[in-house]
Amino acid sequence: MIGSFHPQSVAGWSKSILAVDEETYDWLEWQAYSFAAAVLVPRVSLKQNFRNELKLLLPKIDFIRSKGLSVESSQDYIINAIATKLIEKYDVSADVLNKRISKELEKGYLSLE
Repeated sequence: MIGSFHPQSVAGWSKSILAVDEETYDWLEWQAYSFAAAVLVPRVSLKQNFRNELKLLLPKIDFIRSKGLSVESSQDYIINAIATKLIEKYDVSADVLNKRISKELEKGYLSLE
C-alpha cells in the first residue's frame, strides 16, 4: 500500500491517510518519529552531551544513593533533567529527547553510571 502512495494534492494525501488502518498508521508514525529523532539528535553528540549533563547531576545522584535508593528508581527524573538541559542544543522538544535518551539507555549506548 505504501509503495503506491503518490498523492497529487493535499486532498489526495488526506484521503490516502484516512484509508490507512490504525495499526499501520501507528507503525508509520513510529518509524518517522524514530528517523527524525536519530537525525536531529545524533547518537555521537548525544552520548557526549549526556555524559556532561550526568556529571553535573552527580551530587543529586549521590544523594539518592545515600538514601538507599537505586539510581534506576530515579531514572525518569534523571532523563527528564538532562533532556530539559539539552532542548536548546538540539532544538527539539523535551519529549523527543526523553524518548531518545530512554531508547539509548535501553539499548545500552548510554549509561547512568
